[in-house]
Amino acid sequence: MGWFQNTLPPCALKHTHTLSLSLTLIGTMRIEEASARQATQRVSNHAHIKGLGLDENGHPLPIASGFVDQAEAREACGFVVDMIREKKMAGRALLLTGASGTGKTALALGISQELGSKVPFCPMVG
Repeated sequence: MGWFQNTLPPCALKHTHTLSLSLTLIGTMRIEEASARQATQRVSNHAHIKGLGLDENGHPLPIASGFVDQAEAREACGFVVDMIREKKMAGRALLLTGASGTGKTALALGISQELGSKVPFCPMVG
């Protein structure tokens, strides 16, 4: 019997063993259905970028493919995409420079999206 023996009325003393057994069973029971399980999906910072947002003539649209403004940079990236498609940039690299938050990674992802699914986008930091 336990510490509760002195606090129970005499008629309940015969049930104290059963009571402690029930507490032990409840303490070890696992209830999984009480918690909801949800699948989590990781979303990248630039998941909204779907291309460079250029029209058929290579001119940037004001708001398109996840970009807002940055017209000159998107047009310049469009020239790079055209050169790659015409195989004039084979074996050459493209370096985008600028301060933090100016859209370098978004532009690089836009170029990759414009070139198709066979062109992987592998961001490097540092």
